[in-house]
Amino acid sequence: MKPGEIEFVTIGEILGAWGSQGKIKVAVTTDFPQRFTPQATVYINRQPMMISSTEWHKGKAIIKLDAIQSTEAAQQLQGQLVEIHHTQVYNLPEGEYYHFQLTGLEVWTTQGELVGKVNKYIDSMAPWILAKSDRERLGTVMVCLLESLKIISILVWPFMPGTSEKIQGFLGLPKKGKDLKLEDIPEWGKEKAVLTISKIPQLFPRIEKSTGKKGVKPEKDRKMKNNEDRIPFQEFQRLDLRAGTVLKAERIPGSKNLFKIIVDIGEERTLVAGLVGHYTEEDLSGKQVVVVANLEPAKLMGVESQGMILAAEDESGVHLLSFDVPVTPGSRIR
Repeated sequence: MKPGEIEFVTIGEILGAWGSQGKIKVAVTTDFPQRFTPQATVYINRQPMMISSTEWHKGKAIIKLDAIQSTEAAQQLQGQLVEIHHTQVYNLPEGEYYHFQLTGLEVWTTQGELVGKVNKYIDSMAPWILAKSDRERLGTVMVCLLESLKIISILVWPFMPGTSEKIQGFLGLPKKGKDLKLEDIPEWGKEKAVLTISKIPQLFPRIEKSTGKKGVKPEKDRKMKNNEDRIPFQEFQRLDLRAGTVLKAERIPGSKNLFKIIVDIGEERTLVAGLVGHYTEEDLSGKQVVVVANLEPAKLMGVESQGMILAAEDESGVHLLSFDVPVTPGSRIR
């Protein structure tokens, strides 16, 4: 997709249902919180929806959508992106750009080499998937990426010396700055890292007009500090939790994070789950999971989901709930 052709812009991600009135909790990814004011139009699954009410809780937006009337329907939206149409973006001062406006731009070296091919290589190789499925191939991919970053850092040093040397420092290279020469570029693997590479900070933060508000931080405190999150035991008993075995999983075309999953819970059910990037089709096949079997069906990306698979999420990722021994599909969970 060429710059300017993007149709929708992400402004948040739905974390799940909130309370018992069909509200949803959203992690905000825009610097413009006014996007979530009442009467604003947002898009979920590329369908327009109007926000009827908004409140804020620990940096998260708690919104009520006119189209969502139940807790079950709200929970089915977990993992979905909240977007706006590209015509709704605010104008920025001259010389400032949104991240999506830069995505896809081609960057060329003075030798006529396309730097942008590195981004395409990352997308096509998907190292986050190889980390779970093919560690040997992952090693090859990471070496190629590290060498590419080294070359880019050498080429940009004359006009971005500070950033260039930060990259070289993060890569653990024995030489930095003016000590790395153009002559070093053709010799693949010549400058080997002398330090263990750890997690690094973002070099180029998203450019958006500041509103004076601090950025949204991950919610660390998961303890309930009041009674607003509590439900009566009788309401919990209404949930029909079943043991299920995944028969088949396939990615839904056009979605960013959704699998269509066929699961055996004593009968075959079709479910939609936002697990792309956390599990592969092979990881899911044959896996035993916990399913909420009595949710109202909801259609996501054209696929009717007839329940929900339960998972836990922390700093290390998303982890499906399972069992310590195999159990019969359809068994009730008490």
